[in-house]
Amino acid sequence: MELSKEIQEFLLNDAVERFLRYVKVWTSSDENVESIPSTKCQFDLGKLLVEEIKALNLEDIIHDEYGFVYAYLPPSEGFEKKTPIGLLAHLDTYYGVSGKDVKPIIHRNYDGSVIKFAQDKGLKLHFDDSPA
Repeated sequence: MELSKEIQEFLLNDAVERFLRYVKVWTSSDENVESIPSTKCQFDLGKLLVEEIKALNLEDIIHDEYGFVYAYLPPSEGFEKKTPIGLLAHLDTYYGVSGKDVKPIIHRNYDGSVIKFAQDKGLKLHFDDSPA
């Protein structure tokens, strides 16, 4: 089944909006702490995910004391015997850079050229500068 252009655009925009909400949540970890999670702010993203999961009507939602979020999406009718999958992601960000007050920028129709930042003339982003 092929999705119409309108549905594809709706789904893309929804995914982008969700992603932008997630990356704005301060979730920096702390390398000097032994507990999981290493910072309390990591629970904030988990709480946001729980609310969104509830809105999607998933079942058996758990947000545990370690910050992990679990939920169950029942199979569609006719797919009950198919192998289930799990989706996993870290809710924290690297302690070496601040995750506070992130202002994400989406580069639609990126052409592969160097990305420059108006806020920091010395900062640039290009795939040649990134390790493989």
